[in-house]
Amino acid sequence: MLTPDEIARRLPEWVALSELFLDTEFDEIACRYVAERLRGSGFELHELEEILRDEVTPAFRQNLLVAGEWSGWSPDEVREILLGHLEKQSNGPRLPGVLRRRWRKWTMEPIAKDWDRVKSMLISDAAS
Repeated sequence: MLTPDEIARRLPEWVALSELFLDTEFDEIACRYVAERLRGSGFELHELEEILRDEVTPAFRQNLLVAGEWSGWSPDEVREILLGHLEKQSNGPRLPGVLRRRWRKWTMEPIAKDWDRVKSMLISDAAS
């Protein structure tokens, strides 16, 4: 489980990445918002991708499967959702490696194009 300091450090990124799971169109404004929030995080791009894949996506993917939230979550709600999911995850059975990789890929599919847009923006901004 994450320490309180790790949770506090991740919370702004969790909030920004949760935007990918709103039941709305992920337009240029939303993309720029997420990229700007992530840019100053102090996390490397691969770390942000791991946080998205391993923490945020499993906790929020359900919102895209039903008529879900479209106005966003408060930081407190994001924290509660993520910590609840991480606690369940740490207490539950783990999938074997091959199945876990397939599961992660499958769960990322609904947001893959949007995440690629955010990544491209982060990479191009870093190159500038």
